[in-house]
Amino acid sequence: QQQQPQQQQPNSTTPTTPTTTTTTTTINTSTSNANNSISLKIATINSDMTKKLQDLINSYIKIEEYFMVESVQKAIKMDEQGEGMMVSSMVDDVFFILQQSTQRSIDGHNIYGLCATINYIVSCLNSPFKEVLAKSFKDQLAKSNHSRNPSDSKPGHLIVLNNIDVSSGYILKIKKDVENRCDKAFPVKEDKDKIKTTLADLQEVSKQFRHVLETGIEQMTNVLQPKVKKLLHIFEDTVSYELTQIEYSNNEINDPFVQQFAAESTELLKPFQSLLTPFNYDSLIHSVVASITKRLEKLLYQ
Repeated sequence: QQQQPQQQQPNSTTPTTPTTTTTTTTINTSTSNANNSISLKIATINSDMTKKLQDLINSYIKIEEYFMVESVQKAIKMDEQGEGMMVSSMVDDVFFILQQSTQRSIDGHNIYGLCATINYIVSCLNSPFKEVLAKSFKDQLAKSNHSRNPSDSKPGHLIVLNNIDVSSGYILKIKKDVENRCDKAFPVKEDKDKIKTTLADLQEVSKQFRHVLETGIEQMTNVLQPKVKKLLHIFEDTVSYELTQIEYSNNEINDPFVQQFAAESTELLKPFQSLLTPFNYDSLIHSVVASITKRLEKLLYQ
């Protein structure tokens, strides 16, 4: 009889497929847990850094506000008029302080710090700066009313008018400088929109300064009314409605009222040209001319 070959038994040491799958799953789970742990630690670190950064910015804003308010008040207290200057010292001093504050906040590259600084600038300009200028003009104008000539040697009220005019221009200059520098410092559209909204308040403050200036020019015109009224006496005394043909022809060539009126009105306003800024001088002329026109209309309809 032939002997049948014995069946070979499988090797007990050879790994099976289910064991390999279980091991891979365990490794993946361990790696995922490790990654989650690292992500959690990074998020915690970022959260702590954000909080510390926000605390640092808040501290900076408080210091900036204190520096700004104290420096502006000091500039106002130390105000003086230089020899031959149309404006007093506090205008340049105040706006140098405000300009430095905006530059520091832009260099910080933090949108909230910049917007907070601009808001403090708006607040500083409204109070105490604008209030001081308005009160100073009122006091100086009252003092000048006791003098014979509103354009005497040291016209404090005219200096204040110039201060208001120059300040209004400086406000717009700060606004323009911030816009130009922030184009590169804050390229994100959302940040640009926030800056634009905040700067609109500076634009409004400049308009308020112009309104104060217009009120001051009107009050100056009222001070000049006695002299304006005296000018119009020339009209009442020299103008005749009953003319011969010869007189009519002569008046076309050499009008006695126009020449005398032009000479005396120029004499009245000319001294202010060297004492006022070009904008203020033009504004005063327009205001006085408007006043003269109204009075002439009344005389014509009498």
